[in-house]
Amino acid sequence: RSAAVVYRSPEDGAWFVRRQTQKPTPVDERPEPGRFVRIAPEELRAAVRFRDALAARGAKLVLAYVPTREHNAIQRDAARELARLLGVPLVAPVVEGLGTRDGDHLSDESQARFGRAFVGALEALPEVRDARGT
Repeated sequence: RSAAVVYRSPEDGAWFVRRQTQKPTPVDERPEPGRFVRIAPEELRAAVRFRDALAARGAKLVLAYVPTREHNAIQRDAARELARLLGVPLVAPVVEGLGTRDGDHLSDESQARFGRAFVGALEALPEVRDARGT
């Protein structure tokens, strides 16, 4: 069985359709030595403006990373580096044995396990504990 998903490009607004098979795929958490994602200066400037706009409203930024089918080690490292550069926390739990239901979206079982780990990591942040008064 296959399904179609319609995406919209954030760059130019163009719409495109991607066929997805309902084929479970494991989420790859293996490190990829020598590979990394470089944070472009304009991306960092935009992130700083966003963080500062939130701060002006009295809010704080927390970055989150949700694993995908592949390249998680390098993407998580990029998120970690962006969080470091911005001086904000990152919630990015590593949960072993996750899988997708269709090659892109986590299966129901994986969503539940990742969700529990994510909420636990978020609630463990000092900023969240202090805000809740716990």
